[in-house]
Amino acid sequence: MLRLRQGDTRWSKIRIGKSGTTLAQSGCLLTSLCILYSKFYRANYIMPDMLARGLAFTSSGDLIWKATDQHGIQLLKQYGMEFIKREYNYFPNRDNPVIKFYSNSPDYAVALEVRTRNGRRHWLACAGKSVLGFACIDPFTSKFEWKTVGVGAPYSYVTGYAIMKKYSGDIAKFNG
Repeated sequence: MLRLRQGDTRWSKIRIGKSGTTLAQSGCLLTSLCILYSKFYRANYIMPDMLARGLAFTSSGDLIWKATDQHGIQLLKQYGMEFIKREYNYFPNRDNPVIKFYSNSPDYAVALEVRTRNGRRHWLACAGKSVLGFACIDPFTSKFEWKTVGVGAPYSYVTGYAIMKKYSGDIAKFNG
């Protein structure tokens, strides 16, 4: 998967939707979605500024997931990805097998919502799940790491996740 950083100078100062926040400040989810997109399409990429201009957001820059089901899904499908599920509550016994299945599948991808050590919300692009923990690319640093969550890891715990799927429809019809 492509390693992207939300603070990249090519898009760091772009505002997320009509909010006052920039991709450098709060672009971890959008950057994670672009990293996950590269899992499906290695020769073609979407960048965070494209999503920041095309999806629906709250005034504070949070993605409106319901809108992703509606008009935003067209933008994601245009680029070849569709939104499947957003889980707001993470329970390890229930969700670890789900995250492992989808993150290890070639046709699905998972973004993990985590808490930083100071309690802030952050998103990671999950590359896989094993007994070692989660393998993730962090859009803040663009580093790939095993065991990014838990004791001795950069992030305290998982709070939720989102599942994306490689779009199986006709991508060309959205580009024309």
